[in-house]
Amino acid sequence: MQMPRGRVVLGFLVAPLAAPVALDLMTSLEGLARGAAPSLGVLGALFLVGFMAPYAYLAMLVVGVPAYVLLRRFGGLRLWELLLAGAAVAAVLAPADTTAPARALILFVAAGAASGLVFWLFVREEPGPTG
Repeated sequence: MQMPRGRVVLGFLVAPLAAPVALDLMTSLEGLARGAAPSLGVLGALFLVGFMAPYAYLAMLVVGVPAYVLLRRFGGLRLWELLLAGAAVAAVLAPADTTAPARALILFVAAGAASGLVFWLFVREEPGPTG
């Protein structure tokens, strides 16, 4: 079955934005768990999205599009494959020069998986009529 091209393009446009949003949500939850104030709020989230979006789109172009082509070619695009692909791309991009590289890796991998999930929502095959 042929995937509608518009859904794929929309998935590539929206999915990279899921990473900074997920990262902001995770750091907010982490702060709340520690008893600290939540993130910087809506303006902080917008700043984070604006700051991280170019990197997310670059990763999508350099790694995401080729991964999509390979997965599509070999019959992939299952949820677990896209979660793993998003996590792998983010793991490569996780900052290693922070004071807590393991924490950064965990946060980035989860954010990358969130992008994979959002992309899957656009490219998954709709269940056909039964009968």
